[in-house]
Amino acid sequence: MKNKGELMSVYYYTIALIIGLTGYYFTTTTFIYKYSIHEFFILVEISYVMMVLKIIFLDKSLNKKIIFVLFSIIFYISAVYSGDNKLVILLAFILASENISFEYILKIYVGIITSELLFTLVCSLYGTIKNLIYFRGVGKISYAFGSVYITNFCAHIFYLVLAYVLIKKFNINFMEKFIITCIGFFVLFVEAVRLDGILILVIVVITIVPNIWNNLKRFNIKWILFIELILSSIMIILSYYYSPTNRLTIVLDEILSNRLSQGKQAFLEYPVKLFGQSIKMQGLGGETGAMHAYREYFYIDSSYVQLIFINGVVMYLIVITLIVMSTYQFFKDKKYVLVISIVLVCISSMIDDLLLNMSYNIFLLSIIANTDSFIIEEKNMKKRRIYLKI
Repeated sequence: MKNKGELMSVYYYTIALIIGLTGYYFTTTTFIYKYSIHEFFILVEISYVMMVLKIIFLDKSLNKKIIFVLFSIIFYISAVYSGDNKLVILLAFILASENISFEYILKIYVGIITSELLFTLVCSLYGTIKNLIYFRGVGKISYAFGSVYITNFCAHIFYLVLAYVLIKKFNINFMEKFIITCIGFFVLFVEAVRLDGILILVIVVITIVPNIWNNLKRFNIKWILFIELILSSIMIILSYYYSPTNRLTIVLDEILSNRLSQGKQAFLEYPVKLFGQSIKMQGLGGETGAMHAYREYFYIDSSYVQLIFINGVVMYLIVITLIVMSTYQFFKDKKYVLVISIVLVCISSMIDDLLLNMSYNIFLLSIIANTDSFIIEEKNMKKRRIYLKI
């Protein structure tokens, strides 16, 4: 039973989280052409200040305050060099999440982002905001439904599905499996977004596989951590060694939608720095993106390649270390559903650039939040096996 002070802290955190998620969400919608993008960033900044005040005045841990100050200095140095303050804001949200139920955070996330996604979709269909259309091959048209690009719309769907299934501990009924499968096929074949469509279908497969938690607990944690390290570095390595004369790298680049050649261009034009740098990118998204990108397209899509170039080597090592350490702790504590979720996020982040955007990837807040509700006990494993046999 929480006392009055703890309840006030949770309510305060909830308000700040909703404001932050809302601000971040609308920055990747075409509402930025109806209103200024800076207006939405003001919401993010307000939520950041609220989280800082929570850490300083409502949270009692002196160690947390010291960690916050020390890491804020390091993160702020990177923000100055790169012009990107997402990590500074993320640090405050992560530390402010201590002792807050991560399941509760997920429920807030699913409720807020689902509502805003549906609101954006309806507004785009009624013409209140722009519904951007993209040509995806001969005779293939995809709609962004109010997002600045179709991959943003589909990434929201993937992260929402993952968050919902995680709340359910990957134990969903037949109708839920059917609906999520239909969503996966919609993303894969109608929107023609392979990454998110495939990952959504993978989530469904995971919910079907018998004895998955028993099999996972017998898995060597070192291999899981090794896989995460490979996922977080392979795009950087492949981009560095990409060559327009090497048949293998050309084929891989085609499969990965030119991400390797774009990463190679980054290596050719920019040095890798300790605390990052400002890099001007031009993608296909937005109402004028395709027009400008026709002549000057340059966009680093991979979160890891972006992280090491824009935020710097120091930030890259800190973020990857936090992900690996939290995965190790989740595995040790039998929170296997969180291990699976983090691995799926790592796979997604190879291809997309949304690792540090909370309106998509809420899972980094699990690092020090209360995740005890995700412990998979032996009795729950048995229930899962019985359920699957029916």
